[in-house]
Amino acid sequence: MYANIIVTVLLWTIYFFLHSFLAASKVKKFVCQNNPLIADYYRIMYSIVSILGLIPIFYFLAVTRSAFLVKQTEVLKYVSMALSTWGVIVIKQSFKGYSIQEFLGIKNQKEQLLIKSGLLKYVRHPLYSGTILLCLGFWLFIPNTLNLVSIISIFIYLFIGIRLEEIKLVKEFGEEYIAYRQEVPSILPDVKRIWDASQHSNS
Repeated sequence: MYANIIVTVLLWTIYFFLHSFLAASKVKKFVCQNNPLIADYYRIMYSIVSILGLIPIFYFLAVTRSAFLVKQTEVLKYVSMALSTWGVIVIKQSFKGYSIQEFLGIKNQKEQLLIKSGLLKYVRHPLYSGTILLCLGFWLFIPNTLNLVSIISIFIYLFIGIRLEEIKLVKEFGEEYIAYRQEVPSILPDVKRIWDASQHSNS
């Protein structure tokens, strides 16, 4: 069991390292400058690598036996499906205001503006918020040891990823993003802010 836990952590660590390494601005700049022919396809290649990199991890989790930590019940399944559904909804709403084709690299990215509308009025990283809900729902649906290790690994990386992403955003948008960061929470919405906004819209 301990060997399987180590392998799971190792697989996620390798995946996250490659994910962050390829996403780094310096790496992208270096690759594009030295290989002009792939400069226009870097983003889509990055997206493909990110998707394909998950296959060996999920395959390992699927074929490896792991002890359940919580007894599966109908109530737990309903809660898991509710969390997963909300996660998918939040992720879907997060893409509003963005071009999915540009995000995946199918189309070249235009000059980016700092978007603060939609869910971004309430959290700075709604995509991560949705991912957390989705991961929690997945674990409650199959609450075994290796899935828990996977979820913990993902959560640790999410907070590292947020830090790395915000460094890039501050460089890109400067004082505008710093002011936005001071006003809007990272991944957990300010319930009072949402309530006040809803009251204001109803008045």
